[in-house]
This record gives sequence, structure tokens and C-alpha cells, in this order.
Amino acid sequence: MRKKKSRKHREAQSLFLQLSEAMECLQHICTEGCTSVGPHDMVPGKKKGPCSKFSTCQGIQQLINHFATCKKRVNGGCLRCKRMWQLLRLHSSICEQSDSCKVPLCRYLNLIII
Repeated sequence: MRKKKSRKHREAQSLFLQLSEAMECLQHICTEGCTSVGPHDMVPGKKKGPCSKFSTCQGIQQLINHFATCKKRVNGGCLRCKRMWQLLRLHSSICEQSDSCKVPLCRYLNLIII
């Protein structure tokens, strides 16, 4: 019983750390820009190698690119788009600067959630 609780606690802690890094990475991409994705008012960098700031950066950038071009998203039929919506909702629920935030849909989702 004790081992099971300990394992569940480690899994929950690992998930929390992954989500925390994903939130920081999303903020990084949308405010500073990165290798292939950046804020709408800035041209993203054209670095050849992957971003060294976060291990999840390349995956989040691919998710953003997919989200922007997916045709199934409209019908809610795409798993990758659902994942992006989850990240955007989570971000907007913890964002303390939604009026000036550069993460897409942050202010809109913040108004809906409240």
C-alpha cells in the first residue's frame, strides 16, 4: 500500500513538472520567440539547432504550428489540437497578466473561465 502511494505521488509530481515546463515554454515561445515560432509582432529566429532553453520547446512549437493549420480542429476531431487547447486553457487559468499576455487566446479564455 505504501509503495503504491509513493509511486502515485512520484507520477503526480512528474506530471506537475512536465506541465510546469510546458507552461514556461509556451510563455517563452509567445513572448521571446524561438527557432520557428514566435509572437505575432516579431519574426522568429532562424536558428538551425533546437532551442536549448527547454527540452519541450521543439514539441510545443510543432504543436503550435499544427494547431494553426489543422483542418480537423474545427470539428474537435484532432487529438493534437485538443492537447493545445488544454495547454492554452491551463495557461489562461494561471496567467496573472492576461490583459498584456502574448499567449494566443489567453485574455479570451480568461474571460470565459471566470
